[in-house]
Amino acid sequence: MTTCEGRCRFYAKHGVDELLIVGLQKRRVDWLELEPSSEYRTAERSRLIEPGPPGLAERLDWPPPIA
Repeated sequence: MTTCEGRCRFYAKHGVDELLIVGLQKRRVDWLELEPSSEYRTAERSRLIEPGPPGLAERLDWPPPIA
């Protein structure tokens, strides 16, 4: 399980196949994929859309850092 704990359980219960977590502080994108065990694991890329996490992070228009 990832750091999204309760939220991940909610989404897994409702059959959400993939989660995209955008970290504004670290300017990072993480993709999570639902496993048959109903837990999420980090995925290298989405099975639904392109690009993968690194490519998407590079293309985002990030807001200015919060002081």
